Amino acid sequence: MMRLTAKRVLPGILLTLCMAPAVSLARSNNPGDGIASGYDITRLPIFNRSVLILKEQYVDPSRMKPAEMLRGALSAMEREIPSFLVSELGNDLIEVSIAGKRSKFDLSGVDSVWKMSFALRDVLRFAVPNLGSEVDLQELEYAAVNGMLSRLDPHSMLLEPKDSSEMKLSTVGKFGGLGVVISIRDGGLTIISPIDGTPASRAGLMANDKVVRIGDESTVNMPIDEAVDLLRGPVGTKITIWIERKGLREAKKVVMKRAEIKVDSVQSKLLAGNIAYIKVKQFQRNTTADVADALAKMSKKAKKSKGKGKSSLQGVLLDLRNNPGGLLDQSVTLADLFLGEGPVVITQEGGRRADRHELDAGDDASDIDLPLAVLVNGGSASASEIVSGAIKNRQRGIVIGAQTFGKGSVQQLIDYPDRSALKLTIGQYLTPGNESIQSVGITPDIQLQPMLLGDNPNLIPDTVAREAMLESALSDSRTKKRSAALNLSFLKEAPSEKERYSNDIRLDVEMEIASAILLAAPEKARAKELLEVAGPVLKKWAEKEERKLVKALAKEKLDWGAYQNEGEPARLSIESIKPKYSVLAGEELELGIKVTNLGTNKLSRVYGVSRGTSANFFDLEFLIGALEPGESKVAKAKVKMPSGTLTKLDEVEVKVYSNEREMGQVLFDVETQALAKPRLIYSMAIDDRKYGNGDGRVDMGEKVKLRVALHNRGEGKALKPVVFLKNESGDKVFLKRGRANLEPIEPGASGVGELEFTRKSEKDIRFALEYYDAELGSVSRDEIVFPLNKSFGPKSTKELQNEVPALHSVKFDLNTHAIEGESLELPLSIEKSHDVKDVYVYVNREKVFYENVNSEQWKKTLSLKLRPGGNTISVFTTLNQSHTHVDRVNVFSRAGDAFRELLKISR
Repeated sequence: MMRLTAKRVLPGILLTLCMAPAVSLARSNNPGDGIASGYDITRLPIFNRSVLILKEQYVDPSRMKPAEMLRGALSAMEREIPSFLVSELGNDLIEVSIAGKRSKFDLSGVDSVWKMSFALRDVLRFAVPNLGSEVDLQELEYAAVNGMLSRLDPHSMLLEPKDSSEMKLSTVGKFGGLGVVISIRDGGLTIISPIDGTPASRAGLMANDKVVRIGDESTVNMPIDEAVDLLRGPVGTKITIWIERKGLREAKKVVMKRAEIKVDSVQSKLLAGNIAYIKVKQFQRNTTADVADALAKMSKKAKKSKGKGKSSLQGVLLDLRNNPGGLLDQSVTLADLFLGEGPVVITQEGGRRADRHELDAGDDASDIDLPLAVLVNGGSASASEIVSGAIKNRQRGIVIGAQTFGKGSVQQLIDYPDRSALKLTIGQYLTPGNESIQSVGITPDIQLQPMLLGDNPNLIPDTVAREAMLESALSDSRTKKRSAALNLSFLKEAPSEKERYSNDIRLDVEMEIASAILLAAPEKARAKELLEVAGPVLKKWAEKEERKLVKALAKEKLDWGAYQNEGEPARLSIESIKPKYSVLAGEELELGIKVTNLGTNKLSRVYGVSRGTSANFFDLEFLIGALEPGESKVAKAKVKMPSGTLTKLDEVEVKVYSNEREMGQVLFDVETQALAKPRLIYSMAIDDRKYGNGDGRVDMGEKVKLRVALHNRGEGKALKPVVFLKNESGDKVFLKRGRANLEPIEPGASGVGELEFTRKSEKDIRFALEYYDAELGSVSRDEIVFPLNKSFGPKSTKELQNEVPALHSVKFDLNTHAIEGESLELPLSIEKSHDVKDVYVYVNREKVFYENVNSEQWKKTLSLKLRPGGNTISVFTTLNQSHTHVDRVNVFSRAGDAFRELLKISR
C-alpha cells in the first residue's frame, strides 16, 4: 500500500518521533561503580562517540556552538559534584575549582567540536585527581553528554541503559508481563486496571488492589520504574506478588506466569450513525495494522447501507488528541490508509548528508474513501502532526480541535556498547505543502475552544505549553502561522476523577461536533465539501452554546450579550483596585480591576486576562460583561498561593478586551510573605522488643521497628511532617512500612514516626532517609547504615536523643526582596557551622559559589548578578556526602523587562 521514495537505511535501530523533551535518568544505587570498574573518564568514550555522530548527522550544524556546548557540559558536572565550580572570568577565560584547587582554561580557541572535546578532557585531567571516591565517573560522563546536548535542542539526549530499553519497548508495543496498568496512589503501588485476557485478569486482580510485595521485595516506597522492571520478564516465567484489598484481612498471595502482553495503541468504537471512531494513543510498530483491523470490524458491525457496493460506514473520526508521536513509518502508513498516491511528509536532514526525502503514499485501490475528520489538540505532537498535516494539506479531510504542539523534528536512536543510547535530532519534517510546523504546529480547519464556568471561570484560551516554549527549541524559516477557517466556543464540564482515569471511550463535545459534520457530509466528501456542511452545523451549535453561556453567566449577574455598535472608537479607563497587593503564603488572594467606559457606545463582553512573573498569575480571568457609556464595573479573580511560597514580589499585568479586541492594560505588584519555616532534625532508635530479642540491634532475620523522631528547631510549625525510608540494599532487606505521616509539629516540639523492616543479610544494610514538610516542601536527606552488631536502642519516645547534629539554617541578611538594578550584595551567615562541610549557591539554575566550611561561625557576602524579574537564590549546606539541606530566598529585579525575560526562560 505504501511506497517510500528516496528511502535509505540509517544507522541505529529505529527512527522515532518522540515528543517528550526529557527522560528521567536513573542514578546508580552504588556510588563509585565507575571507579570500581577502573573507568577512565578522561578518555571520554561516550562523549567522543556522541561528538562523532553529532558531526555526521545533527540536523542543523549551524546550531553547534562548541564553546557553549562545552559550558553546558561543565554546568551539568557542577550539578553532579557540589565542590565543582566554573567561574566566568571574561574574554572566554574560565576558572574551574574543585576541593580548593583552581585552574584556568581558555575557551577562545574552542571553535570545533573536537576542540571542545580536547578542552573537556583537559578540565577532567585537572578535576579527577581531586574528586572523592564516591563519585561515579561513568554517571559524570553521562551528565556531561546531556549537558552538551541541552544547548542544541530539547529532544537530543543520552539515554542511560534502563531508559534506552524502556523507550525501545514503548515503540514495540509487546513485552512479557502480567497485563496490569499500575500507578503510585497514596504512596502505594496500585493497580489501576487489569487488561482483559492477560494473566492479571485471569488471576482475578482488580482495580485499586495494592501490590505490597513482588517476589522477595517489598514495594514500599519503590519507584514505579523499579516495580515495572520486576513485574516484566521472559514469557512463561513465574512471578509471585502479594496484594492488599479492601475486605481482605491480610495480604493475598498470587502466583502467575508471565505472558506476551500487547499494549494497544488503538481504541475504537462505532458511534451513532455508523461513524467509525478510532483513537490512536501513540504510534507503535503495529498501529497501522490495528487501525485497519478496527475499521474492518466496525464496517462489519455497522448497519448495511442501501445501494450495492456502498460502504456501511458513514465516516471516520480519527482522534489524535494528546498523542505524543512515535514511529515515523507508522505515521506514513496510517496516512496512506486514507490518501491516494502522493506525498505524505518530506524529511529534511542535516549534517554532511543534508538532503531532502519525500515519503509518498501508494496508489492503492483499497484506500479508505469515507469522509474523514481528525481531532487534535495541544498535546498532539510529532507523528500525530505528520498525519493531520498530510490530511489537511492534501485536502483529504478536515482537522478539528486546537493548535497542535509544533514538534517538527525527527529523532534517531543509536545504540552504544554500554547499552546506553543517543537520541539525536537528525532532521525536520515538512508537510506536503513544503511547510514546517516546527514550533507552531498544525492549525485546525475548525478551531474548538472549550469554556469552563465556576469560581475561577475559563472562557478565554489559556497559555498552552508548546514546542516553542521549550528551552533551545529549533526554529525554521519555512514555518507559517495560519488561521482556522471556522471557530466555535462551547461550554464543557470538567471530567470527574473517575472519568480522567478511565480507559473507556466517553463521548465528549468535540466528538459530537465532528460526528455531526461527518453525518451531514455527502458520500466520499473531501475537505471542501466537509467545510461547506460544517458551516451550517457549527452555526446551529454556536447559537445553542451562545444561549447556554449567556444564561449561565446571567445567573452570576453578568450581562454577556453581544452588541453591535458603531460610532467613535471605544475608550476605557483601566485601574487596579489596589496599587499593591499583599498575601500570606497558603492563603487566598483576591485581585481586582476597575474598568470605566469613557466612550459614547455601549461595550459588550469586556474582560481581562492576566499574566505574571510567576505561573500563579497566568490566565486569571476578570469578567466585566456589558458597559454602558460612563459606567464603571469591578471584576475580581482569586488565586491561592501555595504554602511553600517564598517571600517574593511579582509583577502582574492584566490586559482588557472588548469582544476580543485589546483595549488596554494595567500593571500592579503582588507581595507574598512566606510562612515561618520549621527546621527539622531527626533522631532514631531500633525497637526489637516485640519481634526480636530486645537488644536494640538489627539481627539476621529479625523484624524491627525503626522509630524516627523529628524535632522542630525552627520558628514555624511543620504542617505536614513526613518520614520516608527507601531501601538501598535490594533483597538484603524487606521493607514493610516505609512512610510515616506525623501530626503537625510546633516549634520546639517533636513527633515520632514508626517504620518497619526485616533484615535478610549479614552484610551492612543501607537506607535513604528523607524527612520533610509535605506542605512547605523543605526536604532533608541522609543515608543510614545498619551494621550487624551495632545497637540503636530500643528507646521510648522520651528517651530518643539527637544522633544527627542540626544543619543550621542559613541567614539571609536582606532588607528588601526587590531591587532596582541587576546587582545584589547578599550577606549570608551560619551560626555554629562546625557541623557543616560544604556551602554552595545557585542563582536560578546557575551555580555561582562553593566553599568548604571549617569554622565555628561562617559569614560571607556574595556579589550576585540577577536577571529581570524573580530570581531564586538557593544555598545548599551539607554535613557529609549524603546529608544535604537547602535554604532559598527570592529577589525581584526591576532592571529590564521581566515578562520578556520570562518568555526567554520558558524557551
